[in-house]
Amino acid sequence: MSGANLNKTILPYKTKLALFTALGYEPHEGQLAAHQAQARLLGIFGAERGGKSRFGAMEGTCAALAGGSVAVAGQDYDATRPEMEYILDDLQRAHLLGSSSTPKTGKWLLEAATPPGRIESVSLKDGAVELTATGRAYDLVIISEAGRVADDTLTAAWGRVSETRGRVLLIGTLWDNWGWYADLYRMLKGPNAYNGEGYSFPAWYNRAIYPEGRDDPQIRLLEATLTPDEFARRVAAKLIPSPAQIYPEFDQEVHVREIELDPVTPVDLTVDAGYYPSHYAVLAIQEALNEHGMEVLNVIDEIWVNHQTHQEIIQEAKSRPWWGQVEHIYGGHETRQHPAAKSTKETWEELALSAKGGRIPFTVVDAGKILDGVPRVKTFLKDPLTGIPRIFYNVTCTGLAEESRKYKRRTNRVGDVVSDQPEDKNNDALDALRNYIVGRFGYADPLARPWRPRARRFRGSVG
Repeated sequence: MSGANLNKTILPYKTKLALFTALGYEPHEGQLAAHQAQARLLGIFGAERGGKSRFGAMEGTCAALAGGSVAVAGQDYDATRPEMEYILDDLQRAHLLGSSSTPKTGKWLLEAATPPGRIESVSLKDGAVELTATGRAYDLVIISEAGRVADDTLTAAWGRVSETRGRVLLIGTLWDNWGWYADLYRMLKGPNAYNGEGYSFPAWYNRAIYPEGRDDPQIRLLEATLTPDEFARRVAAKLIPSPAQIYPEFDQEVHVREIELDPVTPVDLTVDAGYYPSHYAVLAIQEALNEHGMEVLNVIDEIWVNHQTHQEIIQEAKSRPWWGQVEHIYGGHETRQHPAAKSTKETWEELALSAKGGRIPFTVVDAGKILDGVPRVKTFLKDPLTGIPRIFYNVTCTGLAEESRKYKRRTNRVGDVVSDQPEDKNNDALDALRNYIVGRFGYADPLARPWRPRARRFRGSVG
């Protein structure tokens, strides 16, 4: 960050260190690294008792003692209380607390005496609009338990610090691998538009509670008594599969790769027609054999758009390099419906002629209820016998990859699962994929009658 854009409250580490010493604060190794960061966006992903609230509060204290305006926001006022109590204690210890308002319930307001700094708590109970409604330009916005707030909170916070070139600090536990906070964690692991940085605080960093670190007897006891997922989430500060996620088997690093069109292998299309807010999804798929002699699906391309008609989608498909190899088209049961116009199936059969001018077969698949077909898709994401994937997405298939991450069961506003049924969104390309897999290979239940597979030509083996 250049000096011209450096907010006055983003203090050099040496200045912070003097404050730490005066206040008797001894940061652990994770806090130490994060305190030295100069990035305007910081994500602190901490375990329970990992010191994340203490870190955020100390950044708030530093900003206030530099004359800054600080907001500590959370899902409600209670969520902001840990940071606000730490800041109050710091200001009192430094004998620099000016006026204060600290009711048992509701908003807290603290003021630093010299130079004048201001710290207020903000409840997001009614949404991120509560942050923008303050009308203030802040030098620092701290989002407490960020994993529990709505996904527009970051946008609101970033807007509140844009005028001052200030900083946004997001603090919270990684509840699971679903949702915007998990996406933020992944984003901050590498280069990103915010030039932000992310830091993880496992519980054993806090030597005040666990003197022997990772080998502390209490950490070992937690490891032995908690489930692996609970230990990973609550103690190790790791990202784990969400109980809400329909396809936790999907792994961006495993399933997404660069895939070239094989010039001799037939291409199948699978279609899920939508307009808005749904997507019109078309997946182009080629099959191959892996080292176990099992069929592998390569999703080589996708069309995933809003506001387009059958005719526009078919024209787009014809412009793709794989069109001349299309031998079969699949669609769900809804593709045969035509209450006031030609059905999806009829339109594709009429307009989607092969390169030789003949009609391309269109198979309507009745894949049953959604949860009937989900297990079959899972067997391709991770084969139950070998543990290896049998489906891969080309890097161009961003819609399918996004849906594979976001498709989830119904949850309440804080992310707790309330139904085994999936939400009817983030599933257009996935519906097309589910119909295709059930249509080609049958259900995962061995008692279900599979479709009879037709003869195929394969490129050979897939590593």
